[in-house]
Amino acid sequence: MNNFLGKVNAFLMEPTPVNRALVAAELSIEQEMLGFKYWVIRDNHLETEFKDEIVWNKH
Repeated sequence: MNNFLGKVNAFLMEPTPVNRALVAAELSIEQEMLGFKYWVIRDNHLETEFKDEIVWNKH
């Protein structure tokens, strides 16, 4: 989670395509702790930015 928080903070400070891609990769459905990660995204008001990556259920 600390690694993810660092990537989110880097994106917030410098929203470059590279930083966005780093956060997006952590939100992949194959990743662990997605519930907590989605919570971090919500708390930082990034739901719109990462709406395509936040997938609770693929069905």
